[in-house]
Amino acid sequence: MQIKLKQFLWIFLIDTYVILISFAFLKVLELMFKSFWAKQLVLFKIIDLTFTLPVLLTYAFLLSFDLSEYLFGTKSGNKIDGQ
Repeated sequence: MQIKLKQFLWIFLIDTYVILISFAFLKVLELMFKSFWAKQLVLFKIIDLTFTLPVLLTYAFLLSFDLSEYLFGTKSGNKIDGQ
C-alpha cells in the first residue's frame, strides 16, 4: 500500500514539474508578445486564454494518462520500474 502511495506521489510530482516548466515558458512567450503589441488590449485577453487553457487541459490529460497507465499496469500484473 505504501508503494502505491509513493508511486502516486511521484506521478503527481513529475507531471506537475513538467507542466510548471511548460507554463513558465509559455508565460515568457506571452510577455514577449505583449511587449510587441502593447496597444492592442483585445489581444491581451485572447493571449491569456490561449496560453493558460491548453496548459491546464494538458496537465489534466497528462495526469489522467499517467495514472491510468500506472493503475492498468499494476492491475494486469506487469512490473513497473523493476519492482
